[in-house]
Amino acid sequence: MRYAIAIPTIVMLCLITGATIGQDEAKPDKNHTEEVARVRLIKRDFVELTSRMLKVASLIEKDEPASAKAIRLAVHKAQAAFIAEDMGKVMEMLRKGMTFVAVDTGEEVAKELREVLRILERGVLDPDKRQEEIDRMKAILAQIGKLLKKQKELEVDSRMTASARQVDKQWAGLSRELANIVKEQKNLLKQTEALKGDPNIRKLSDMRDKVRELIKKQEGAIAAAGKAPVDKLPVVGEAQKSIAEKTDKVGEELQKASKDAESTKALSKAETGKALSQAAASTAQASGQMKKASQSLSKADSPAAAPSQQQALSDLQAAEKALSDAIAKASAGSKAAQLAQKQKQLEKKTGELMDKVEEAAKQADMKADSSNLSKAASEMSKASDRLGGQKTSQAAEHQKEAIKQLEDNKVKVAQLHRKAMEKTKKPVPQQEKEQGDLAERTDKTAEQMKKSDDSESPMSGQPSVASASKSMGQAKGQLGQGQGAQANASQKKAIEDLERAQKELQDEVARQEQLAQDEQLQKIDQMLESILRTQKNISAKTKTAHVKLAKEPDGREVTLELTELSNGEGRLGDEVGKIRQMLLEEGTTAVFPAVLQETRADLKKVQQRLRDKKPDDLTQLVQADVERSLQEMIDAIRKELSDRRKKKQQGGGGGGGGGGKKPPLVPPVAELKMLRVIQLAVYRRTVVLDKTITTGKITKDDAEKEHKELAGREKKLQGMTRELQKKLSSRR
Repeated sequence: MRYAIAIPTIVMLCLITGATIGQDEAKPDKNHTEEVARVRLIKRDFVELTSRMLKVASLIEKDEPASAKAIRLAVHKAQAAFIAEDMGKVMEMLRKGMTFVAVDTGEEVAKELREVLRILERGVLDPDKRQEEIDRMKAILAQIGKLLKKQKELEVDSRMTASARQVDKQWAGLSRELANIVKEQKNLLKQTEALKGDPNIRKLSDMRDKVRELIKKQEGAIAAAGKAPVDKLPVVGEAQKSIAEKTDKVGEELQKASKDAESTKALSKAETGKALSQAAASTAQASGQMKKASQSLSKADSPAAAPSQQQALSDLQAAEKALSDAIAKASAGSKAAQLAQKQKQLEKKTGELMDKVEEAAKQADMKADSSNLSKAASEMSKASDRLGGQKTSQAAEHQKEAIKQLEDNKVKVAQLHRKAMEKTKKPVPQQEKEQGDLAERTDKTAEQMKKSDDSESPMSGQPSVASASKSMGQAKGQLGQGQGAQANASQKKAIEDLERAQKELQDEVARQEQLAQDEQLQKIDQMLESILRTQKNISAKTKTAHVKLAKEPDGREVTLELTELSNGEGRLGDEVGKIRQMLLEEGTTAVFPAVLQETRADLKKVQQRLRDKKPDDLTQLVQADVERSLQEMIDAIRKELSDRRKKKQQGGGGGGGGGGKKPPLVPPVAELKMLRVIQLAVYRRTVVLDKTITTGKITKDDAEKEHKELAGREKKLQGMTRELQKKLSSRR
């Protein structure tokens, strides 16, 4: 339902808006006297207008509560946007001759005034009504998504039908490429099986494999140390110690080989005889670092172990590189090295074929299973590595596995070819019928989007959906006339229209959800402000009552006053409970509901202490903590509203968290600040309690009760921290 607002009010606001926008057209002169005077009048009229609007709201409150609410919200919006203050800035800028800056600020004022006008025109949507409208838009979004999915399928059908010959040629070519790769791989296998390889280089390759195995183990140890709980770190330390022992053995082998004439024989020609000794030295350094890390882990000190673990890994990688470089130089020019190079080139061809198959499948709206080609390429890479290390028998095994994977993929490519050709044979009359049905469904969706009970204007994206329906109708006719290429172009136009409509409606949903949050924040702000104002009044009277009670412990007047104050605290506790329930239902804040729960508990505590005639220092401290918590929440909410206003002025969108999640009502930094406020409150109360116990102003039982309560609050604080951490993690 739209609520009518008094026409003179709207007209006056329109005049102000128009006058403010008119600053854009003002031509600067020396003093800008005329423009300054005009803005001064506008500001005066605006301030007077908002005052009158509030009076009107009070007058019509009984007969037109919805209209009164809309007027008040419009005024609150204007005040929160600092419109009058910004008008003053415009005047000051004009006086200083800063014309362009004044125009920019004037545009922001105009934008805010338009938003105020929108509130007056539409009235205030009940929160439930607004949610109904958001849900309706989301339902339409789901419809658009289905229409878009179907239209994409029909676009593929018509395109495939029109290009049947090209599709057949494309897949036949892919099959030939695959057959050629199989043929090349079989030829490489035959040549590999005929080779024996250099035994000296093979020994170096064996030692490199041992170093590579150590690298894998060390990477595992680093990962384990990062994940293990503190009590399990000594176990990880033992594992690290075991790896160090294995590293020592490999290092000894490398050192021994560096002094062996037969081992270095293969390297002398390439002048890399120092490679083994370099690898041995790096491995020895790695072992030393592992032992240091093991000692730190045995003490459950993972931060101290981390640098040593990483250094050990770097040392092992240096050893591996020294050996790999030596092997490459020693193998250079050999038959095995030549085959390794050819194997590498075939691996590249296989990867390129995999990309082509996936792209061809995507064009036909199919998904290709490229696992066989991926495995084949991986096996080719291993074969190339083994050939470089003169391990021809191992290389041959990897080549055989690559051939198996390639042969298996032949079947998959043939199946994709068959499915693609089936798509080219879908009868055109059937395509025409399905396109016509989709056009009708899309037209109905466009009609649903035209208007609702709450607005005469169409839903965001409606023109684009209507345009898509028109393009679909054209595609239907073109299919019936055998104009396949033209029909396909119309279908693509329909897809573009639907995608545009989808984006526009998604943005509007985000905007409406942001508005709902803004309104809720403003409402909570007003409620908290009212509670804080009342609490300050009760706190002041509590101090007065404390003085009176010291003079007249049994005075009837002070007893009645304390009872009244106690009842007041109880009512505030109920109001705080209402706000907490609102936040729980909203669901995006982790700390604020918990803080309000503690605040409510404090109010109930104060209520009881005042009823028990204890308006003492502890009672007053709890009241002060309540005020601090309320003020911190108010400050956080107002800062968030201010930040959102600035973001809008800078052209930023509202709503929409990461991954489409609902954005938090208040930012995590505000909730973190609230945790600090609670912790300080627990500390202050502990200090006061200790003083009270020392001075004997509290019984032993009461002191134990207070200590128990503070311990419980500290535990709850830990729970709040964990809950906030969980919320933050879920939004990454």
